[in-house]
Amino acid sequence: SQGYMKEMGLASLTLNLFDRSTSLAAALDLLCRRLQERFGLENLLILFFREEYASFSVGYVWKPLPGITDENQVWHCSEAQSLWLKRDAALGKFRPLAAVKGKIPLFDGEGMPTQGIGFPMADNGHYSGSMFFFGSNEELLASVGDHHVLWEIASIIQNRINQMHHDQSAQAK
Repeated sequence: SQGYMKEMGLASLTLNLFDRSTSLAAALDLLCRRLQERFGLENLLILFFREEYASFSVGYVWKPLPGITDENQVWHCSEAQSLWLKRDAALGKFRPLAAVKGKIPLFDGEGMPTQGIGFPMADNGHYSGSMFFFGSNEELLASVGDHHVLWEIASIIQNRINQMHHDQSAQAK
């Protein structure tokens, strides 16, 4: 029920949404609405990274963004950018969007958000992409409680994406 969802913690809600939904996008759409209410989220972008091609593709975007014309779009990065992203992923920390600018080619385009935070994703210790929470939410990095809640949510999303990719790989074999 709606009242129950309001009382539930965001991390618990995130787990429940993923457990009850067969669609990653549907669960993320609902979660984004709650993150909008709680943290002023304006958009969520998840990029997948393919190390063998040093490229990014869109895994999820909540609302349209300039520079993303279709879901099959690919952006390539340099070896130096790739190395920085891999090192950053090993830290597993949020970064202000400004720290990621110049590292992911998509953000060099016109009209991309300039406010927000990024979370590097890893799978089995390898950089696998990034999650971007757009909005005027960089102050969350200074708020221990909110920072922890958002880190838990990002970790749950990352784990669910990794599980989904592993399940797809197993089915392909």
